[in-house]
Amino acid sequence: MKKKTKLPQYPLVRFAFENMPEQFHKHFKQFRDKHLILLGEVEQMPGHCIVVETMTGKVHACYHTEDFIKLTEYEV
Repeated sequence: MKKKTKLPQYPLVRFAFENMPEQFHKHFKQFRDKHLILLGEVEQMPGHCIVVETMTGKVHACYHTEDFIKLTEYEV
């Protein structure tokens, strides 16, 4: 079994477009310019997480945890 990733509790995050090849950006356009709350990792799917959009409350599940970056205090 994969080792669980240690995540801070409920951080504000954004999608890390800069870490992904541009050809995949269209598949993740729903995250463009959105702040999200990272709820945590899915227990049965290590490395995958659940995020919630701060403005709409829309929930997104099973995305790779490493695709999100914690917001800095200047981005909040």
